[in-house]
Amino acid sequence: MEPDCRNDVFLERGPRMSEDSTRILDTTFLQNKTCLEKFLVIVTVSLLVAVVLLAIVLALLVGGQPSRKQDVCLTPDCIDISARVYGSMDWGTDPCENFYTYACGAWIDRNVIPEDESTYAIFPTTLRKERNILLKRKFSMLPISIPKEDRRDIEKTYNKMTIEQLGKNFTGIDWLPFLQAVLRNFELDTDQSEDTIVRAPAYIRKLFPVLSRYPVRAVANYVVWRVLLDSIKALPLEFQELLTQYNRIVLGTRVSKPRWKTCVEYLISSMPLAVGRQFVQRAFDKEAKSLAVDMITNIQNQFITAVDSVIWMDDQTKQLAKEKAQAIIEKIGYPEEIHNATHLDLLYKNITIKEGTFLRTALATTIQEVTTSFKKLRKPVDKLIWDFSPAMINAFYYSIYNQMIFLAGILQPPFFSRHQPVSMNYGGIGVVIGHEITHGFDDKGRQYDKDGYLRQWWSDEAIKSFRKKTQCMIKQYDNYTLPELNMTINGARTLGENIADNGGLKMSFQAYQKWLSQNGGTDTILPGLNLTHNQLFFVNFAQLWCALTRKEHLINALISDSHSPGKVRTIVTLRNSKEFSKVFQCKVGSKMNPIRKCSIY
Repeated sequence: MEPDCRNDVFLERGPRMSEDSTRILDTTFLQNKTCLEKFLVIVTVSLLVAVVLLAIVLALLVGGQPSRKQDVCLTPDCIDISARVYGSMDWGTDPCENFYTYACGAWIDRNVIPEDESTYAIFPTTLRKERNILLKRKFSMLPISIPKEDRRDIEKTYNKMTIEQLGKNFTGIDWLPFLQAVLRNFELDTDQSEDTIVRAPAYIRKLFPVLSRYPVRAVANYVVWRVLLDSIKALPLEFQELLTQYNRIVLGTRVSKPRWKTCVEYLISSMPLAVGRQFVQRAFDKEAKSLAVDMITNIQNQFITAVDSVIWMDDQTKQLAKEKAQAIIEKIGYPEEIHNATHLDLLYKNITIKEGTFLRTALATTIQEVTTSFKKLRKPVDKLIWDFSPAMINAFYYSIYNQMIFLAGILQPPFFSRHQPVSMNYGGIGVVIGHEITHGFDDKGRQYDKDGYLRQWWSDEAIKSFRKKTQCMIKQYDNYTLPELNMTINGARTLGENIADNGGLKMSFQAYQKWLSQNGGTDTILPGLNLTHNQLFFVNFAQLWCALTRKEHLINALISDSHSPGKVRTIVTLRNSKEFSKVFQCKVGSKMNPIRKCSIY
């Protein structure tokens, strides 16, 4: 039924427009229209005006002025990043019930552990795979096998390690003659007047009573086995088959590593800077280095702010802690000298590589590494030296140098990229930065001052309060049971890493909030993801730990690793985070937002 147009009621509503003003509705346009058409035109225009007015009103109510539109990033990089994040998530899982499954469920469902691996994870397995393939293409000619004639060298080398040479009475061994015998190989000596720092006194105290319970022959065999295990990569394939059998029990792997993987990883460890140069030239974004420096500064400052708010630490200890945090030296990516061919030639001048001499080459590089290490004794500490390959996918904190290192291998997506949202960088490498800074103030790192000296610089009261605070975290991890094994975490052994995980996440998130406030609250928006900037921060953090692990590997890690398993590092750390619960609106008492939380810093 058409509306009644006789009185033009739809044109009379609202204030009339003056004759000389621009009309919203041109009367000539409406003259030849039916009443229904006039009605639809007027309704359409009215709705359009209403929408515009509503948008303006909302903008004024929310921000006091019309907000700046944030465009969705549609570059190839952003599309690829979004697909990776989206495709790893289980969108059907409630993030407040199990955030690990929410972030990693789809990734876990579509991946399997390779037969030669004990675990398959985004960090470090997939990053390591990409790195190894890149280097394999560079080093197209690798030593694939060891000639039979090299067997004489093998027998000659290991026959020197006889029971007579290795056998000794391990009950009440005198350390001084032992150290003197070792040091004489490097034209060094020591006596009782020189202090020796033992970083694991509890281990040393327990070691010799254990050794004394076994026959000398068994201990000697174990020593030889450890030497063989370290150099088995350079031995013929039948030796590697023995290692495969060993790893099948200890780690759960089914087959030997492909030879090319062994060779690439050997080169990374034995010629770190030479191989690092090749990796950096092909995989490291030099332009992003300044972004990493800025992130370190921001998170460093955030930690200093956090120390100020710690109520269990006295003012004098706080001041010294802030000075230590400010004094941390960072090394990012790689040392500049890797681009100096003359420097590298000098570094490896004593190593000769010939086809068919893999074992001798491996032993030569090991001897050079040990010799170089011992020759540093009693010399001034060179804090600028690099001991790791830039191609390694890792980061470290050195308590004796008060130094943290972020190698080029880890400054890759999803940890870090100048092409991904800043939220992901802070949720990735930012958490790692915070982790390494916090290591300087965990149960071990706190014992070293800002110059790396082992001394008590905390007050007795601060130490007492710290130990009391850590009990919460020890018990918390002790009570976490891995259902697939029905085993619990060792909260005391993993304490340092757990403190660093919790502190790192907190410092990085707070530093990101500061970055947002300084940049108008805007960050890159990825297509297809219905996630806020803050939610994406936590999703990227969790996805770093997406992993599949064999039970044998997990058992071995629970016994010997100072880190908690990746799933635990995600879940427990987020359960302790008030910021996480707020961002995902998790109710108090839900699985991801327990009433009791643990926090040190």
